[in-house]
Amino acid sequence: MANINFYINLFNNREQALIVWLLLFFGFMILHGKFGYALLHLLKVFFNPKIQVVLALMLVYVSLVVLLLYKINLWGVYLIKDTLFWIFGTAFILMMNAVKESKEEHYFRKLILDNIKLILILEFVINLYTFSLWLELVLIPVILVIVAVNTMAETEKEYRHAKKLPEGILTIIGLTILAYSLIKTFTDFENFATADNLRAFLIPILLSITYIPFLYLFALAITYETLFTRLDIFIKDDKDLARFAKRKIMFLCHFNLKRLNRFSKEQAISFTTLRDREAVLNLVEAFKK
Repeated sequence: MANINFYINLFNNREQALIVWLLLFFGFMILHGKFGYALLHLLKVFFNPKIQVVLALMLVYVSLVVLLLYKINLWGVYLIKDTLFWIFGTAFILMMNAVKESKEEHYFRKLILDNIKLILILEFVINLYTFSLWLELVLIPVILVIVAVNTMAETEKEYRHAKKLPEGILTIIGLTILAYSLIKTFTDFENFATADNLRAFLIPILLSITYIPFLYLFALAITYETLFTRLDIFIKDDKDLARFAKRKIMFLCHFNLKRLNRFSKEQAISFTTLRDREAVLNLVEAFKK
């Protein structure tokens, strides 16, 4: 029973309310309509061997980072919840967007800067202090409905005149939650300013920053795979030439994702003209100029 209480207490009232509503939502959708079939299809995609390998590598990498943080006293068992939320939220989303976003200039530098903004302190404080469970259970669907109405008002021309009301309500709710959290912080500062809270604040930031090398290698591997798949399509009748071209491209770009993206954008269209090794060498030389 003590262990059960420990794991329940890992989640604050807002998180418990969110879990309740998510379980109710998924339960309703599975029992009614075609959502069950869509979920089954999604699970089949999720258990694709290639996806499982990538997820396994990601989990191993994150586990090693967590072990390192534990060794230097920056991680503890009480941070399991925060770590899991980060893995199945931030880490997964960043990985899914890594290939597309990494083509933008200074993407990884921007990712680091996004994790040292002052707004993160306010977000941490807001999530640290919550209302009673019953109030949180009421607030979550109310906020979701207001957000949905506001989104509809923004996207549908005939409703745009009515968007001020939901925006005003959301502003009032947001300021109320912020004021409540700040008051609790100042009135209970002794319990707020603890080493455990500092670690809880730092852990998603540290995980995100140390996750960047994995994201970089993941984006690099996927970009190479995509490029080489196109190469195999255009040189499908000469596997030796395809292997030669791949070696030359890897020697040219190696671990430079920026150069690889530029090569893919500028030279991949020339794959249709590759008929011998000399053409491959000319393609590489043309890119160097």
